[in-house]
This record gives sequence, structure tokens and C-alpha cells, in this order.
Amino acid sequence: MRELVAFGNLAADEIEHAPRAARAGVKLIRLFVALSALKPLLVLIAVAVVSLIGLVEPAFAQSVLQGDASKPVRAVQAGVNVAMWGTLAMGIFGLCWAGWNKTSGKAWGGQMLGGGICLGISGIIAFVNQIVNGDTPDLGDL
Repeated sequence: MRELVAFGNLAADEIEHAPRAARAGVKLIRLFVALSALKPLLVLIAVAVVSLIGLVEPAFAQSVLQGDASKPVRAVQAGVNVAMWGTLAMGIFGLCWAGWNKTSGKAWGGQMLGGGICLGISGIIAFVNQIVNGDTPDLGDL
């Protein structure tokens, strides 16, 4: 079976004689390339449409917020909390995985480094979150 390495430069007769799966793969790759190129434009169009709907129909914006202007702020706070707990969990899991790999004689340095970085990031997120929310960070007595 012949390999199709440079799919972008294949002649039409080569593609016609290729297996069906190869032809479908080439078409999917070309579709992906086109969509990847159009992705920023699609995002811009979506933002413009939502903005225009908000301008034309102010009741739409009120129905999303339901008269509560603090909803977006609470959503961001919840997202920050999820990010903090997620990175904390990844850090603990990474350190445990590194310990397991160390005891079984496998490579463990990458997991230890990744776990430590995740724990550090979660600590930074928690610290900045406390400062932004007006809480005084409790660093304890030294």
C-alpha cells in the first residue's frame, strides 16, 4: 500500500485511486485547515451578533442577568475557586504519582516538578484571590 505523505500536493488522479479512508482523511484535514483559519473570524462574528442582540433588545441582557448585576462577578469568583482547587488536586495527584513511580523504579522527576508547579500555582491563585476579595492573607506567626 502506498503512503500518502504530502496530502496537499497530491494530484487528482492519485487521490481518486487512493483508498476511501485516505480520501476521507485528506478531506477532513483540508476541512480542519479551513476551519482553523476561519476560527478568529467566527469568534468575532459571534461576539458581534451577541452585542447587537444586546443593543437591539435590552430585555435580552436583563433576562440573562435576571436583574442581578453581581452574577458575572460571582461566576468569575466561582471559576477562580474551581481553578484553585483543580490545580491543588493536580498538584497532589502529581506528587503522589511521582512517589509511586519512585517506589516502582520508574522516571519520577517530571511528575514531581509538575506537581510542585501545580501546588505553587494554586497557592498563588488563592493568595491573589484573597487580596482581590479584600481578605487579609493569614500568613501566621513567624
